Amino acid sequence: GSIYFINKEKNVCGIKNPQGVGLLQFPFVAFWMSSDPSLGYSTGENLAVLWLAAALLLLTTIFSYRSLRILGCSRISSVISISAFIFGSGVFHYSTYDSSFSHIYSTFGTSVLLWLVIRSGKHGWAFGSFACFFVFIFWLYLVRQTNGAITLFIAIYACAESDKKNRLPLSLSWIVATACGTAVQLYYNFYVTGEVRFSSYGQEKFVALGAYFSDVIFSYERGLVNYYPIYLFSALLALLYWRNLVTYMFIV
Repeated sequence: GSIYFINKEKNVCGIKNPQGVGLLQFPFVAFWMSSDPSLGYSTGENLAVLWLAAALLLLTTIFSYRSLRILGCSRISSVISISAFIFGSGVFHYSTYDSSFSHIYSTFGTSVLLWLVIRSGKHGWAFGSFACFFVFIFWLYLVRQTNGAITLFIAIYACAESDKKNRLPLSLSWIVATACGTAVQLYYNFYVTGEVRFSSYGQEKFVALGAYFSDVIFSYERGLVNYYPIYLFSALLALLYWRNLVTYMFIV
């Protein structure tokens, strides 16, 4: 009951999580799926999900390393910073033990999108670059709706680092891709619940924005900073480059 809800009138079982993770997993788990859902997940499905998450972690490190090198970071500083974030945050945990969650998928998609923006900013935007930019923004929204905020900041960075002629196509790409992701989620929610709603979490309601901000950041038993102090350390270091656009986006 924590991950799905049932519409008995329509005889439909709906998954609360958006569709992005399942869409990427499907080609890798389809062969191992049981024909009887009541039997649960097979050993093959579990192994496929574990191997897929491990591959996404490896790809995340590769794209992150390439991005840092394009930005002029040395090899040793790139390796140290990537290692610090993999093991100092939840990235390693969510690509191994909890690899079926959306976290490593969001991390992977973000690393690819950042590499694409940084690389294209240096070497120019082509049709293929715009197409990939659109696809990953669309897919990241379907992985987790809050990823729309992350892709928005990346789009702003892309516009700031690109020629004026590319700013309109980049802006339109983000708007259309996010709108398409929203439309898919709206359609799925309507199909399952019969109601038009943006959130994929059924009747569950979110508390007022910022109501528990201090607890999320500083709670002694579940606070972000207490679990992963690398974020506070990075935020303080970012202040050294206060006039840099990346600093503003990172802090926000």
